[in-house]
Amino acid sequence: MNEGEKIDFLMNLTNTKNVTLANALFFDPSYIGRLRNGKRGIPTHRNFIEPAAEFFAGKINSIYQRNILSNIVNHGVLLPDDKDAIQKLLTIWLQDNTELPGEVDTSNFSFSSVTADVDYGNEGRRRLHLSFLHQIAALKQPVNIFMLSDENLVWFYEDMAFLSEWTELLIGLLSNGCHLKIIHTTKRPYHDMITVINKWLPLYKTGAVEPYYYPTLRDGIYRRSLVIAEGISCLMSNSITNDTSGTPQFFFHSKAVAAAMTLEFNRYLSLCKPFIEIYSSDNTDDPVFKRRIKYFKESDDELFTLQRRFPGTDMLIDIHVKQTIGAFIRLVDGPPTVYYSNEPNMLSALIDFIREFQNK
Repeated sequence: MNEGEKIDFLMNLTNTKNVTLANALFFDPSYIGRLRNGKRGIPTHRNFIEPAAEFFAGKINSIYQRNILSNIVNHGVLLPDDKDAIQKLLTIWLQDNTELPGEVDTSNFSFSSVTADVDYGNEGRRRLHLSFLHQIAALKQPVNIFMLSDENLVWFYEDMAFLSEWTELLIGLLSNGCHLKIIHTTKRPYHDMITVINKWLPLYKTGAVEPYYYPTLRDGIYRRSLVIAEGISCLMSNSITNDTSGTPQFFFHSKAVAAAMTLEFNRYLSLCKPFIEIYSSDNTDDPVFKRRIKYFKESDDELFTLQRRFPGTDMLIDIHVKQTIGAFIRLVDGPPTVYYSNEPNMLSALIDFIREFQNK
């Protein structure tokens, strides 16, 4: 890697934005951008490498990051625990102008010394989920992502800063070629269902999400979550009923574990049905879509409608629901996108949502 590629690698590994590094080093963000894409070199008129090494040394916190750097910077030897020692290693590495042949393939890194990161409770779940998305972003290549969970989602929605960062990261991945299959759990309380719809519509807009649901009742006692980066790594957790406090979350850096969990996911997926069908501006002439619209209009079932912005978003949506037929959700702003679902719990949640605002 040349010096610009090294800076780009460290920024991806630590999820550092141009403006963040620029502010820390007192440089213009545009200079950092040109450095990353190879249009500029490391400046010689101002001290850059030592402050950059100090900045990145302070960002190396997870076991995943340490393992990656041990292979790139320290010839496979585990990094020291001391921040100053890591800074010195990074300084030497950034000053080394030796060109390494070929690209760095992080999927081939060995994790023989540590098979998994483990963290606990709701805060631990959030930390590992962000580490998982940062890992995929650092690869800079399309990845298939699989998700399922029937656990209590309080840990996911209670921290708005986390939710904002998680959403931004995932939208970025989906916009850059990654593909997501998710199995939603729809047997949830009304407010949980509305929150799911609210938070997932922006992700559906990318066109890179396939949502499904399991149509049969489960006992809800033993619950499970699984998030997989195909062929790379996976997250796994379990809980009893609604209590996720203190329970462990496992982040496996193992192709073998990821492959085994992908097999489990696909077995479950084979029992599921599509949760939402997405029709964008280029496929609203689809004959299936036209049949659904015709059947919906001709039905005598009571119609519930509402147009409003979802709380906390800039999305103006137009909802049309018939309890025994289905629901159409149209995004009014931007390119025409229509979502259709006939999942019973979603239809009930949408009708309750409409009634709540009509009664205000």
